[in-house]
Amino acid sequence: MVGGTGVVALTTGALFAVSARERAEDISDAPVWDQARYDGGAMAARNAKIMFGVGAASVVGGVIMYIVGHKRANEAEHVSVTPTRGGATLVWSCEL
Repeated sequence: MVGGTGVVALTTGALFAVSARERAEDISDAPVWDQARYDGGAMAARNAKIMFGVGAASVVGGVIMYIVGHKRANEAEHVSVTPTRGGATLVWSCEL
């Protein structure tokens, strides 16, 4: 889930980056300065950077959560506790 959110954030960041580049090209091709276009491009560039950061952090967090959860799931399969009349039996197994 976290990794998927990261992919969506990275995609959104890419869309903002494309928008910022298009606005920069519009400004360079325009015969007169347009402050509104400049501000819109600057905002799109800022949003792209934010979304890239959030997306990258989410993807890394998702990968870490998957790896840690996967290791713990494997470890849990190797330990068994069974209640008995006099207490409990603990069985632990590992692969060599």
